[in-house]
Amino acid sequence: MANRYTPAVPRRVRMVVAGLAWSGAGLMLLSWAVRWLEATPLVLASVLAALGVAVAVGAWFAFFRRLARTNVARLEAMPRLACLFSFQPLKSYLIMGAMIALGITLRHSALPRPELAVVYLAIGGALLLASFSYYNNLFESFRGVHQ
Repeated sequence: MANRYTPAVPRRVRMVVAGLAWSGAGLMLLSWAVRWLEATPLVLASVLAALGVAVAVGAWFAFFRRLARTNVARLEAMPRLACLFSFQPLKSYLIMGAMIALGITLRHSALPRPELAVVYLAIGGALLLASFSYYNNLFESFRGVHQ
């Protein structure tokens, strides 16, 4: 009976939703960071931005890339039609909630915005880079690499 009310969608839709969720979160964090760095002297903002980008690439390479690829493989292994919200496992929803709470707490803390911008650039950049795993899989499915 519960399956009748499950919003079942094709795999490609779940890939798009996952990619957009990761890209959206990344772009939101990047926009906060850019806003804070705009109010910072140019030389300091440049150094902090470079640091944030370097940490983003490192975090993507060491952790986020693998996490996204694992999630893509999990989505590929699922039935063609599955619940829209299964684009990520339940554990990831809990982690996402904790990260949102941490981000709100940091944003409302007394931490200096330029230094906080480095953290937001790092996480936002890593999320954005990892989102391309979903888009890559989606484009390969249209080319016939994945069915």
